[in-house]
Amino acid sequence: MPTLVGVDDIALHIREWAKPISVTEEIASASAMGRVLAADVHSSQFLPPFDASAVDGYAIGADALGKDGVELALRGMAHPGLAPDPVGPGSAVRILTGAAIPQGCRAVVMQEQVVRSRNSVVILAAASDGENIRRTGEDIAIEDMVLSAGTALQPHHVGVLAAVGQQTIPVVRRIRVATVAFGNELVRHGETPGLHQINDSNSPMARSMLCHPALEFVGAHQIGDDLQEAAWAFSKLAGQVDVIMTSGGMSVGDGDYTKRALTRAGGQWRLLSLNMKPGKPVGMGQIGPCSVLGLPGNPFAALVCMHLVGRPLLRRLAGSASPRLWRPARAAFDLTRSPGRTEFFPARVSGYDDYGAPLIERLGKGGSARLRPLVHADGIGRMEAHVDRVVPGDVLKFESFAELSQL
Repeated sequence: MPTLVGVDDIALHIREWAKPISVTEEIASASAMGRVLAADVHSSQFLPPFDASAVDGYAIGADALGKDGVELALRGMAHPGLAPDPVGPGSAVRILTGAAIPQGCRAVVMQEQVVRSRNSVVILAAASDGENIRRTGEDIAIEDMVLSAGTALQPHHVGVLAAVGQQTIPVVRRIRVATVAFGNELVRHGETPGLHQINDSNSPMARSMLCHPALEFVGAHQIGDDLQEAAWAFSKLAGQVDVIMTSGGMSVGDGDYTKRALTRAGGQWRLLSLNMKPGKPVGMGQIGPCSVLGLPGNPFAALVCMHLVGRPLLRRLAGSASPRLWRPARAAFDLTRSPGRTEFFPARVSGYDDYGAPLIERLGKGGSARLRPLVHADGIGRMEAHVDRVVPGDVLKFESFAELSQL
């Protein structure tokens, strides 16, 4: 009997089996959302690029430091983006947040600490040297590393790149993915099923999870129970894509021939027996430089395996150093179960605890072919292998469907 692979050990097998894509491209940083950075980015600018005011207030010189109740003549105004008037002895300059610090200024007094008349101000609270001044480069200095290779870029990263003037960046080229659904019983999305046939739901589901800026969906293919046709499909696609994601044909029945077809096409295959429910049989293969991921045919099992195996595989190929983690949740149900395997289930959020953790309900009666529970689910819940009883309030794990589309 093969050794069962623990859910938390899947990443080790992926790192052993798949190698990151080395091909990169240069793109505009403003359009980099979702892409994976291929090299460290160092700043070519100081941030802030000049001494600037941190508040709306009044710029004062050295002669007014450490004094309260001092009255100063008001001499002009410093606006962001404009050259400011200098601060002379016995005077102050009105200054707005972000404006350059005037020549002769040693501190900025907040406007709340000043009484202003028409032509003068009275400082109510003594100011210290450098108060409310953002110094040149105090946030980011020239040559500072602002982002490291492997970062899956999010909107805040794009904002940082813009702030330091990085107009283009090197990213890993998009990972090309194709899907293949095996089985005479399946019909393509949009076609009418014949007698004893069913709609192929796994391919559209996989495609929706592959709608990501770092990925390129190449095509969906449906192959009947024909070993030669399946081997030909593997050979053809291996020269076009980085990943072939299959569904069905993963067990050991007469019609389950994914391994045989891939081997006939010149590839290698490894069947992972995962210590999980559903989705125990998952295959990982290689044909030339192309990785093959074999998913179960049952829809919920395929969904779980796309999340647990497919996404880490795609992150590995893209060189992403940003693993996705399950969030803690609390049970809103009671269940007695046989321990031994990590179990995943459609979950609905019914509320939140005092710390913001979702309270999740378990939907359906189990079974990886059941689809109705997914209609009402908000995500996937997780029970660890050792758990034999769940009562309301127990700590579980959860990931929302909104997060499943992320790399």
